[in-house]
Amino acid sequence: MKKTYILTLLMTLCLTVASFGQEMMLNGGLENWTSNTSPTDWTKATGITQESVETHGGSFSAKQTKDGSGGRVDLTQNIPGITVGDSYTITFWYKIEVAGKPVKIWCNFRDNSGGFIGGNDPDVIRTNLDVNGNTWTKYEATITAPATAVKFWFEVRTFSNTTVYWDDFSFFHDTTASVP
Repeated sequence: MKKTYILTLLMTLCLTVASFGQEMMLNGGLENWTSNTSPTDWTKATGITQESVETHGGSFSAKQTKDGSGGRVDLTQNIPGITVGDSYTITFWYKIEVAGKPVKIWCNFRDNSGGFIGGNDPDVIRTNLDVNGNTWTKYEATITAPATAVKFWFEVRTFSNTTVYWDDFSFFHDTTASVP
């Protein structure tokens, strides 16, 4: 009887595909802050304030506001440790409270010197986010790291006369391996 259980267990292990993925974004849930305008582990955070009422998950989100003076404000994280040829899934939640101008995700891979990969059009993702009627909306995209990529520059941008809430960011390294 024990041999049957052991044999079944071994066969199951042989046929299983195990996920060895890894979350690479730091403080993606925006739960840790060095001040009420600076979430920890983020490369750049302009126009940001810590928010505890309008949250998607956890205790905090980031409220980003850009006045009508033109230009933009950014929330950016530089993510090292990229593996060429591997895929990565980006997800986050956002809620546009006031939409004067666009809210965008604007991301790219970078090489070892910090330069953009891709010549004249280095951006992997450059798109306006849907104006969502002041409701939490999920964004998701899967991308593949090109040759010479070692970093990923993740950035969301808020433009004039706009207020948006951000929460639950993820940059997940999608890898799988078969168990022999």
